[in-house]
Amino acid sequence: MSAPMGKNRKNRGRNEEPTVVKFQDVNIFIVERKIQRVRFEHLKKLARRKGFRVADSIELDEDITHIVAELDHREDVLEAISSKLKASKDGQAIAERRLESAEVVCMDWFTACMEEQKPVEVKDEHRLKAKPKVVAICPSSEQIRNSGYQDARFACQRRTPLKHHNKLLTDALESLEKHAEFLGGDQNQSRALAFRKASAALKALPKPVRSMRDVQNLYDLRGGKHCKKVIQELIEDGFSTEIDNIREDKWFQTMEVFTGVFGCGAATSRKWYDKDLRTLKDVLDAPDVSLTKEQRKGVEFYDDLNTPVNRIEAEVIRDLVVEETERILPGTTVVITGGFIRGKESGHDVDLLMSHPEDGKEESLLAKLLKNLHKRELLEYTDIQNSSFTKEVLSRPAQARRSHLDHYERCFSIFRLPKHLIEQKKHTKKQNGSSDAETSAVKDIDDDSPAPKQMKLEQTNVDNRGVGTSESRSWVARRVDLIIAPASQYAYALMGWTGSRMFNRSIRDYANKEMNMTLTSHGLYDKVNFKSLPADTEEDIFNHLKLEYREPVDRNC
Repeated sequence: MSAPMGKNRKNRGRNEEPTVVKFQDVNIFIVERKIQRVRFEHLKKLARRKGFRVADSIELDEDITHIVAELDHREDVLEAISSKLKASKDGQAIAERRLESAEVVCMDWFTACMEEQKPVEVKDEHRLKAKPKVVAICPSSEQIRNSGYQDARFACQRRTPLKHHNKLLTDALESLEKHAEFLGGDQNQSRALAFRKASAALKALPKPVRSMRDVQNLYDLRGGKHCKKVIQELIEDGFSTEIDNIREDKWFQTMEVFTGVFGCGAATSRKWYDKDLRTLKDVLDAPDVSLTKEQRKGVEFYDDLNTPVNRIEAEVIRDLVVEETERILPGTTVVITGGFIRGKESGHDVDLLMSHPEDGKEESLLAKLLKNLHKRELLEYTDIQNSSFTKEVLSRPAQARRSHLDHYERCFSIFRLPKHLIEQKKHTKKQNGSSDAETSAVKDIDDDSPAPKQMKLEQTNVDNRGVGTSESRSWVARRVDLIIAPASQYAYALMGWTGSRMFNRSIRDYANKEMNMTLTSHGLYDKVNFKSLPADTEEDIFNHLKLEYREPVDRNC
């Protein structure tokens, strides 16, 4: 039995800190703004334990050598320090002098020092820069205004159409993003986000990038040395050796195959690869791999589920669901969201958002709908998640943000889509005068629509023959997500499920940092006035945030 802990345990950390300063020539001042108080105190204690001097004086001693901040620009640091020194007669002047005499660095430098347990050289990438001057990247400012382009800090502040001018560049950056996500870990997730932000910035440009001058001052590439290196190679040579090596790497190709399995993420895929598994047949035959029911279905219908769903198929699925909801609860709204509402002709699944004008009426809808769809043999697999929403979700947003999922009642399903209904829909569209392009099978596959994995398997000699073929069936398997939202939250649910993923991240980041509000797929919470803001339409949400409204077709960042 261990000895009981003393009452003064909470004070022990103070006594354990060494008093010896190893690095007399270094004196660090940490800017508190944008750092939570608990973390701020932890950073100071950590540095002192490693032997660094850390200045506590708000007067900013003259011997301060490094000013560390979580802020974006030198001007932000100057403003933060000046506001702390406002009681001093010469506060602004003192702050300016300290910024001139000390290195003003980002938290990456501090982290590197802690990891090395000694001061590291301050490199250019560590130094906070002045706010970039916005420069025209089109021949005239009039063209910029007409295009709706804005080199804004947040992607939600600019127009990002589906078709853009820099697909070669964005495809390369998104390969880097995918590679980082496959590697896993917090640092690689941060790298993946940086690549995604850079890609989003390029998608919003109103003309092709012809030289590095066109991207030099873009906000989301301001510190992106890696991104700029790849962009420069593509501009000058038309290809990037790094990107080609990633795409041709057997590990990367196998990870693409494994993550294409319904219910299998990057972590599970890495485990399979580490067990020397290279094909889906290897996975099925491995005695020490226990597949979930979801993953077994994912392997069984692999080719179907990795063939992009086209718009006609999505509309057929929507029509079947509408037919049943009208029987169960007349007046129910059923909307295809996701990439289709943003103008895409194909996607990796179909998201159907359902609601009823009268709050509460929707509560038993999903169970009845699934029962009817099962009776018609339209469902191969279902994973039902009950609603976990409470009012506290809005007032305690930090918990809600830990998961990328919201709290709505939903069902992740594999849908049996009858082939004859697809042909009927095509025929109907042709009779009604739709173009051949609208009735073609799969086209314009873009960043959120995976290319058919079978094609990749053939190219990479990864044997998948005999797994998930659909020639003998009268139906094809398609992923369908069914989401139920009450009328009071419908506008927020519609925005959240419309996407894109980057747009959602951006507008939520904007709400938090610029408006001191928390935006989720359930609502908008004002953290200053401690209240939720109702919205009947997406336009209402934009108005609450004082943002220019963006149509779904302009949210493809």
